[in-house]
Amino acid sequence: MTPAAVNANQQGNAVQLHSTTNTNQFTRYFWDASDQSLKRVTNGSTTAETVASSISNRIVFTVENHRGNVLTNPQNNFVVGVDLQFFELPNPRSRLDESTHFDSYRVRTRIARRATD
Repeated sequence: MTPAAVNANQQGNAVQLHSTTNTNQFTRYFWDASDQSLKRVTNGSTTAETVASSISNRIVFTVENHRGNVLTNPQNNFVVGVDLQFFELPNPRSRLDESTHFDSYRVRTRIARRATD
């Protein structure tokens, strides 16, 4: 996992969350291009767990301000945007050819960290 560059949009296909100040303890969510799924792994785990499949967008996570603008540098009081664009065949038994169409769905949410004491 590579952090977003300074002065570049804070967005990408993975996010790593720390529930304490110990950065060795984390949960990482990432989009896996090989099977187009969102996966979850924790520190010390050797196997990633699939959280969602059939995700068509590569940019899943953004760091935003309170107005929904993607930030170009980390700052305090940010929110994490999550955008999942799903696809599926209406009939999984249909033939795949140029006339095949897919249904699509989108889930978009923003998550703020809990206030600290």
